[in-house]
Amino acid sequence: MTHDRPFSGGVCHVITALPVGGAQTILASVVRGLSDEFPMDVVSLTDTGDVGRQLQQTNVRVTALGMAPGVPDPAGLFRLIQYLRGRAPKVVQTWMYHGDLLGGLASHFAHRIPCIWNVRNVDLSAAHVKWQTRWVAKLCARLSHRLPRRIICNSHVAARTHAQIGYAADKLIIVPNGIDVERFRPYPAARERLRAELGIPRDAFIVGLVGRLHPHKDHQSFVGAAGILNSRMHGSAHFVLCGENVEPTNPELAGWVKDAGLGTAVHLLGVRNDIEQVTSAFDVAVSSSVGESFSNSIGEAMACGVPCVATDVGDSALIVADAGRTVRPRSPPALASAVEELSLLSPKQRQELGTRARNRIVTNYSLGAMLRKYAEIYEAFSRDGR
Repeated sequence: MTHDRPFSGGVCHVITALPVGGAQTILASVVRGLSDEFPMDVVSLTDTGDVGRQLQQTNVRVTALGMAPGVPDPAGLFRLIQYLRGRAPKVVQTWMYHGDLLGGLASHFAHRIPCIWNVRNVDLSAAHVKWQTRWVAKLCARLSHRLPRRIICNSHVAARTHAQIGYAADKLIIVPNGIDVERFRPYPAARERLRAELGIPRDAFIVGLVGRLHPHKDHQSFVGAAGILNSRMHGSAHFVLCGENVEPTNPELAGWVKDAGLGTAVHLLGVRNDIEQVTSAFDVAVSSSVGESFSNSIGEAMACGVPCVATDVGDSALIVADAGRTVRPRSPPALASAVEELSLLSPKQRQELGTRARNRIVTNYSLGAMLRKYAEIYEAFSRDGR
């Protein structure tokens, strides 16, 4: 591996992989938002991924080590150690459990570079997390007392969850996700544009869900709730879903839609590059997750001025507060009733609720606020290495 010259004051991010996802989105936001203050490198343990390619287009150095997914690789660890020795960053910021483990070990063996972990999960149950990931998380809990200098959590629930499984509680600090409130804002023309694109009535009531198809997101409960709403609202509601693998060709998802009798009331759009426009066209945004630390999709919808219904997992109830509704997870009837309640508000009442939602994000969860917290952490380590 080529040894490049050290980059003074630099931060090297180490992450398990770089597909489009919550952790990757926040990593990209930190890299782009703070690159003028701190030189930034990104290392993926596996491949470059979509987010890695996007970062490369903005002249960010992205290196892929080519490790097999989910398998800690001694050869890959050695390559990472060599990379860190060559670049000699002031701080190593790691993301996701495998990234925390290998990045923490590599930074230790590469002249004990200060390492900051980042944990963003609240559900380590066998039903939703592979045994290899649970094993790595437990190993990280033991090593957390020695390897990282700080452990960033993106929610209060994530911090409690990891403290309970043995993570060093005195190192846990909370930095909530930051929402780009300039990108995610109300777009008045988006409402009519999306309805025209989908070929549905201009006055159709749209219930939206943004998120990749994954057990944690519990699309099945959302589809079940949609079936209930479709009956109660006599076909006036349409349901728009976006995200990786959220497509008509996905047999599992298509089966749920068919079983719910939804027919043409459901629109599966897959990955969208104009997600802020799509989200702004929703009348109500939903998160049906059973395992979520900080729901980016809910924060983004609120920033767009869209009232939200979220399951009470992670910090969702704290984020939504009085600007929407929260319900228990895995309950399609509860989800349907909460959405129906919002549908019965007048347009003016929903607009007022949406305005309250946006104000909560601007005040408490903006991208600028998150970047300032990361900058303070990096500055402290860049200055004195403590």
